[in-house]
Amino acid sequence: MKKTGTILIIILFLFLLPSTSLSMDKKVSSYKDDIIRFGGNWDLKGVFEKDILIFKGSLKLAGEVKGDVIILWSNLELKKGTTIDGDLILISSKFKRDKNTFIKGKIIKYGSLKELKKIARVKLGSSTTPLTFSFFLSFFFWYVFILVIYALIPAKIEKLSEIIKEKTLKSLLWGIVFYIIIIILVLIFAILSLFLIGIPFLILLGLLIIILKGIGRAALSFLLGSSLSSSLNFKNIPSSLILVIGLLIIMFLKIIPVIGGILLPILDSIAFGSILLYKCKNC
Repeated sequence: MKKTGTILIIILFLFLLPSTSLSMDKKVSSYKDDIIRFGGNWDLKGVFEKDILIFKGSLKLAGEVKGDVIILWSNLELKKGTTIDGDLILISSKFKRDKNTFIKGKIIKYGSLKELKKIARVKLGSSTTPLTFSFFLSFFFWYVFILVIYALIPAKIEKLSEIIKEKTLKSLLWGIVFYIIIIILVLIFAILSLFLIGIPFLILLGLLIIILKGIGRAALSFLLGSSLSSSLNFKNIPSSLILVIGLLIIMFLKIIPVIGGILLPILDSIAFGSILLYKCKNC
């Protein structure tokens, strides 16, 4: 029971998805850092010191992976002689392997989110409620979202986290200004949408808010996760785990009755404000 519970947690948290940097020495085909790939067709060969994550893509893999291989909504083909020291985790993915391939860990397959939900209820017991699963599902999607953002702009996310730490109050004030501007724009576009002109602007505004919220949540998660790790004297923590820790803090704050409904908008305001301060050097 303990082992199956652990496997479930690994799936829900994407096994603490790997960090986003890639370092390769082409001469020796040695990949020293974690690899994350979003979309595309990839043919990788060599020795992989850490984890591999493929999201919405295709991977042909040959060589030795000393970490885990995580395949999400993708296709995987293991070539002859390939060895995976860790686990192979497949979520809504297709998988085939040649003979003489070796997987020392477990092969964990989940066909869909519906199947994951069913397994979650079995493993977590009868006490599992829709709210419980909703929490994990929300965490799952937010984590994938902020991980993608961090993968694209890691330096900017870390810079934003520094701004939040050093200029918390100023970020909050600018975040409130941001909210006021958004409310005014929503009202203007809502009025214009009566004449169909404002509908595209409302859609674009909604997408912009979602993206900015993802960037802000990534920065907040990185700050909270790194601060807690530092206070507990954890060293050499990968960025992926830092994001997990920080996002968990945010998610648990969110579900606190009454207080959570106040804290989360404040945190989002601080995050929005930090983005404005980052863009406006003289603010």
